[in-house]
Amino acid sequence: MKSSGSKSSGMLRVLLFFSAFATAIALIISMIVLAFDDEPAAALPPSDPSAPAQTEAEAPPAAALLSNTPLCTVTICVDGAEMAVETEAETVADLLSAEGIALGALDEVSPHGGNPVYDGMKITVIRVEVVRFESEIEIAYETERQESDALYVGETKTLVEGVNGVKKLVFEQTIRDGVMLENKIVSSEILSDPVTRVLQIGTKPLPVTTTAQTTKATTKVTTKATTKATTKKTTAKTTTTPATVSSEPEAITVTAGGKTYEVSQVINGEAVAYYSNRTNPSTATGNPAIPGKTIAVDPDVIPLGSLVYITSVDGKSWSYGPAYAHDVGGGIQGNIVDLFKSSYAECVAHGRRDCIIYILKP
Repeated sequence: MKSSGSKSSGMLRVLLFFSAFATAIALIISMIVLAFDDEPAAALPPSDPSAPAQTEAEAPPAAALLSNTPLCTVTICVDGAEMAVETEAETVADLLSAEGIALGALDEVSPHGGNPVYDGMKITVIRVEVVRFESEIEIAYETERQESDALYVGETKTLVEGVNGVKKLVFEQTIRDGVMLENKIVSSEILSDPVTRVLQIGTKPLPVTTTAQTTKATTKVTTKATTKATTKKTTAKTTTTPATVSSEPEAITVTAGGKTYEVSQVINGEAVAYYSNRTNPSTATGNPAIPGKTIAVDPDVIPLGSLVYITSVDGKSWSYGPAYAHDVGGGIQGNIVDLFKSSYAECVAHGRRDCIIYILKP
């Protein structure tokens, strides 16, 4: 029993030795790690709750970047003028604001205002406005024909005079840089109805009469009287006053499209142009708007429905028509006509020109 207890005591001492050795090794390793570790970070001061939160990598403000960039040279096209400016503005909108160019609610800017500005850039501002105006047009009266046996064939009698009616139209026009883009009727009101003309047409046969003797007597008297008067006139004393020869001025004619028209009136005026982006556009008179065949006029100067031919002042540079005055326009007043074109580009190319307006006889 003594020998067995000695062995157990020896084993315990061995285990205690190895445990102490392992503890010492772990302590040495910890000390080595601490010796090679970085110094602890300095404590941050307490943050100001009113200050904005900072991101890990905050970009410098745009103004700071712009101040370090060279000036950009930019071309601005606005109100019919073109100007070159030097700027440090960041966006198109900033540049227009800096140059004092105010924009309307419908104005178009190309490139868009949010685009960044770069050297050599070209900015175009297109003025767009929507206007309303009123115009009164005539409603042509109709003619009712009634046969009457109280009148001979070929005779007519007006029982009721025809009177044109009047219609008020309200138009809404979209104008893009001075060119009418769209013209639509938003309301109409008849101010007075036309009065129908009532015309009697004779159906009574013409009477048959014998004229032989009457003709003979008339011939005799007429011949005698004429001979006497002629003789007296011929033997009268001759004067030395020269005769004045007057003749009617020669009628003005216009040849267009292989057809010759007589001219009823000539007007010196101005011609602008418009177009429509609508499919099958119509005019104030309800007729279709056709490029080269339709114009807008001031009805007080050129009656609606008139057939016209328009040329340059020299009569050679350009011409338009023959066309019908089927449309009206808010800005078309006096001796100004608006020529209907097929595209916006054609309208811009035409611009505003002096012209001669020939009102033709149909």
